[in-house]
Amino acid sequence: MAHNTIAIVADCDGTLAPDTTNQLLEYFNLKPDEFWPNEVEPLVKAGWDEHLAYMQKLIEFSAEGGPLEGLTKTKLVEIASSLQFYPGIPDGLISLREEIQGVAKFRDVGIRIEFYVISAGIGDMLRASVLSDFAHRIWACDFAYDRKGRLSHLKNVISFTDKTRFLYMVNKGKVGAEYFNRQYVVNEPMEPEERPVPFENMIYIGDGPTDIPCMSLVTSSDGYVLGILGKDKPNKA
Repeated sequence: MAHNTIAIVADCDGTLAPDTTNQLLEYFNLKPDEFWPNEVEPLVKAGWDEHLAYMQKLIEFSAEGGPLEGLTKTKLVEIASSLQFYPGIPDGLISLREEIQGVAKFRDVGIRIEFYVISAGIGDMLRASVLSDFAHRIWACDFAYDRKGRLSHLKNVISFTDKTRFLYMVNKGKVGAEYFNRQYVVNEPMEPEERPVPFENMIYIGDGPTDIPCMSLVTSSDGYVLGILGKDKPNKA
């Protein structure tokens, strides 16, 4: 198999955009610097996984009479259109793909770029955003909804160690819609030479500690990592 696909895999919050969950909170006039320490941190101290904790709080807040009342799947899609991304997203990545396609020596041998996003953010919101303009697949956390579209239960959560599973999905080419609900397909045996995207053909982009497992996997397999340094929290990177 010709290994001519380059996969650029990115985290979202703090990497491609300011924290998108914070942007959701601010849309409803809630203060992130109060939500996280006052609402989420007590659950974390009680033993909750942080990602489960923040999603549970969003469900509770979206109940009738809560500060996020009216937060439905439809509203998440609506908010997605107003999400702010860092300069160059998505135009810069789209231009990069077009640039590669425009170089004859790359095009002649079938070199192409695929983009993927792996995030602990809210999937229905991210997939309705400008990220869908360039990303082949966006993996993120999801809610289940009741008959009126209101948040009802946790559906799936992506923690920092879960992210590596999706790197293997890219590595093995298990990224199409037919694999959406097949969680264990990533564990099916496949010889290295049969895998369409070797790890050495990957570039992983992240901004902090939650990206370390992915960074470690990619670099230990001769791939490449770009660390994003934020001016507001430089020590994080």
